[in-house]
Parts: sequence; C-alpha cells; structure tokens
Amino acid sequence: MPKYSILIPAFNVEQYIEKCLQSVLNQTYSDWEAIIVDDGSNDNTFNVANSFALNDQRFHLIQKKFNEGLHAARRSAALTSSGEYILFLDSDDELEPRLIELLDYFVKNNDADMVRYGLTAIPETDADEMFAHKYEEMFNATNGDLYDGDILDASFSYNLQYWIPWNVHTTLYRGDLVRKSFREMCAERLNKLEDAFEYLVFCTHATSSLSLVELHGLRYHIGRGISGRSKISSEKFIKDQKAAHDVVLAIDEFAKTKRELRIQKAAEWVKWRAQNIVLDDYQTRLLKADLEQCMLAICDTWGVNSAIEMLLSLIEPRAGWFDHHEMYPPQEDSINIWKPIYTKIRTNYISDISLAKRIDTLDATLARIEHRELVRKYNEQQRIQEAQRQALEQAKESRRIFKKGTIMRTVLDTFFPEKSTIRNILRTLFTSLRNIARK
Repeated sequence: MPKYSILIPAFNVEQYIEKCLQSVLNQTYSDWEAIIVDDGSNDNTFNVANSFALNDQRFHLIQKKFNEGLHAARRSAALTSSGEYILFLDSDDELEPRLIELLDYFVKNNDADMVRYGLTAIPETDADEMFAHKYEEMFNATNGDLYDGDILDASFSYNLQYWIPWNVHTTLYRGDLVRKSFREMCAERLNKLEDAFEYLVFCTHATSSLSLVELHGLRYHIGRGISGRSKISSEKFIKDQKAAHDVVLAIDEFAKTKRELRIQKAAEWVKWRAQNIVLDDYQTRLLKADLEQCMLAICDTWGVNSAIEMLLSLIEPRAGWFDHHEMYPPQEDSINIWKPIYTKIRTNYISDISLAKRIDTLDATLARIEHRELVRKYNEQQRIQEAQRQALEQAKESRRIFKKGTIMRTVLDTFFPEKSTIRNILRTLFTSLRNIARK
C-alpha cells in the first residue's frame, strides 16, 4: 500500500496533462500512487495519461465513458485509493518536485488529519494578473494550527481572523478521512463550487488541521479552468450559476443528515457565499447585452427574492452615493443598466419583511434621485427659455430708433406706454418710414 495517493480528475486537457503528470513523476519522494480519472474526454487526454500508466505502475488510469463532472471523478478516485494520505491535483496544475518529500517529513513529526500547504498562482492572461496576486495572498493566509470546530469555522464563516478558502488542492488529508467523507457525499454531478461541498465534509470529520502554508507546493494556473476574470458567455454563466445552486442543495441535504447546529450554520453561510460568487461573475464577467437574460436565469434557479436581493446589493450603494451627493447618474453608469432589470423582476416579488424594507428604502432613494433630476431639468428649461426671451428682447432693442436712456425714449415711454394702441401705431409708422428711407 502506497503512503500517498494523488487524485487527478481529467477532462479534455490534452494540452496540460502531460506537464501535470510529469510533475508527479518528478517527485523526489517515491512511495506514491497517482489515480487519474479520464472523465469522458473526447480529445487526446486518455492517450497521454495512458502513456504514463504504461511506463510506470504507480500511475492508475480510470476511464469513464461519459463525462460525470469533477465531484464524481474525485469521488471515484478517492474510493479507489489506498494511500495513508491523500492529496488532490487538477490536471491543468503541477506539483513542486519536493512537495511530497517535505510533507512526509512534516507528518512524521506531526500527527494531523489535515495539513494545509501553500501555492504559487500563475496568471494565464493579463486580465488575470491582479486576480492571481490576490488569489495567492488569500490562499496562503493562515490562522495557524486549528482544532475541532475552528477547522469548519475557518472556511465556512468569518469568525476567525483570516478566511481560509475551501480549495481542496492545497491540503494533505488522512486517507481514511477522505474515503469516509466521500462515502457520505452524493454521487451526482457537481461541477461548480463542488470543492466547497467536499471541503466542508472533510472539515466536519477532521479534529486537527496544521498550517504549513510557507511550503508553496502547488503551481496553480489562474484562467485555465473556471477561475479567472475574463468575460464569459451567457450560456456559460447560466450553466455555472445552476451548478453553484446544485452544490448549495447538496450541502443542505448533508447538513440535514448530521443535525448539528455548526454544520447547519456552515451550510447557510455557503448559500450566502455562493450567491455572492454568482453575483460577482454577473457584474464583472458578462456583456451588457446578456445581463437581463442571465438575471432571469438566476430567478429561475435561485428564486425571485434571491434575484431581487442580488440586484439590491448592486443598486443600493450606487443609488445611495448619488443621493448623498445630490447627483443623477450619467447614462453610461451601471445603475441605469440594473434599474430596468430590477423593475421588471420586482413585479414578481414574494412578500418578505426584511426584503420589503430594503425595497421600500431603495424605491424612496430612486424616487428622490428621479425627482431631483426632474427639478433640475425643469429649472434648466426655464433658464433656457429666459435666456431666449432676453436674447429676443435684446434683438428688438437693437432695432429701435430711440434707444433706452435717450430723452426721446423716456418721453415716448411716459406718454405712449409699451403695448398701448398709440404706441403700436407709432411703431408701425416709424418702421414704414425707416423701410422707405432704406430704399
């Protein structure tokens, strides 16, 4: 029985998997097995993986006829594994050569159910560069060694100093813990945030999680898979948000079987966090033309009130800012994109006290902004009309024979007031005489 099992799900990654498997082969520690699950690939992934399996018996290859998703692939690999310890590796990432050697040295001297190590984030595009920096900083943060309930709290609440991401790939696990956990999980297809479900179950069984984040053992590529900041199609977004919701449901079912308050709270927190992840993709990764269609998809998946809550969190800060500064948003501002969508979806709102207060407050804020803009437009129209009136008066004045301030004009205004019949006759007479003189 090997001491370490490396579990590698793979789907249509012919351009990356060779480098991934070579990083396993390059490990300076040799007592390992690598279980590769070809998840129904239709490219050359299987052949590349099979070449490693044919040349080294430590590589074991499972071929699935149809694609079943990351969760099912990891589950198949885990239940096939026999290692005392398990670590996960995605087929488009790599391990540093001495990772297992250094982990082995650590676990020989430290008894733990889980050992968190660090990563190096590698951006695939310029758009991913800043995100990669933040990603690396976040994943290498640590609260130190954790025990019992703090392990779950660290990743499924904000109760500790640092939030520890639920990524399954930067942790070494006791093998029996992983196998037990996967037997308790559903086998259905989960393909977005599935690692949240898996990591949550691992944490519920772990009694110790030791920190070794200074060891950057994983080379993680940002932008190859579902990570990254590049724009995505509406089709992909709709598929991804549905997949995220499937994970929320799976975690909720797991929490019900455990009937423990801390697990139920963690499940509720995952739902909140998943909605925020969906919302982040919605506002940053979609084209403007796709926003309404995708929000309607969120309505269908998460429910109308959840969709309204997401839109409120987008509109409220912008509306509050413009209201505070007594300004109206310019046409290109994002609030003018989200408002019509919000108005359309709000018609299907289902009564909820806490949500109703937010809706009423936002509606009042938007009404103030709109009223202020109408007043501004009215005042601007009045200013223009007054300017036009004054310009007309100036034009009339320039055509007068007797200018303001002259003796003749003073006499004329005194004895023949403006708009009187005699004044109109005199104006007509003077105009006729002037025209004759010009001829």
